[in-house]
Amino acid sequence: MSDTARASAFLPMSSVGPRLLTNEERRVLGMPGCLGVASDLVQCDGKYRGIVENLLGRTVVAEDLDCGIPIMRKGGHAFRLVTLKGDVMHSGGSMTGGSVSSRSVNLFTRERELKELTKKLEDGQQELENLLKQMQDGQKRKDELKESSADALEQLHQQEIAVARETEREQNAEDEQRTHAMRLSESEAAR
Repeated sequence: MSDTARASAFLPMSSVGPRLLTNEERRVLGMPGCLGVASDLVQCDGKYRGIVENLLGRTVVAEDLDCGIPIMRKGGHAFRLVTLKGDVMHSGGSMTGGSVSSRSVNLFTRERELKELTKKLEDGQQELENLLKQMQDGQKRKDELKESSADALEQLHQQEIAVARETEREQNAEDEQRTHAMRLSESEAAR
């Protein structure tokens, strides 16, 4: 085939039937930025309506990609969507772009957004690390205070035991002194 030769396709008018959105898929037509079904936006002689509906009946037209993406999501990626800038989202999810300038602007915008989001993510990770370190330091301090408190309670308990022993010794010494004093009195009285 030569460079100037082109392939042609013919659609027999008598056998071509319309291919249209289902009633459920047509619910996307009321979404913001949706301009309608391409076959409804095209004017033609009535005898060609079947061919137009076959070719464009499952193609939705949207203002731009920002409007088109939610439309395709809601429609389950079951039909084709085109934007006024020439972007095409095919059923199943693949996409081809519109004009080169809008694609490169879109790529630069997306790249800038990606850099901004990456920076925010890095900042968020650093903040999270700082908060985790503060939490670990706080937990360490809490554990130290708990250990210190346990040591102080143990020392207090040991002091209470020592005081109780000293009190008992003092009581025993006083009892012994009374006993000796009584014996001394008895012994002096017996003389």
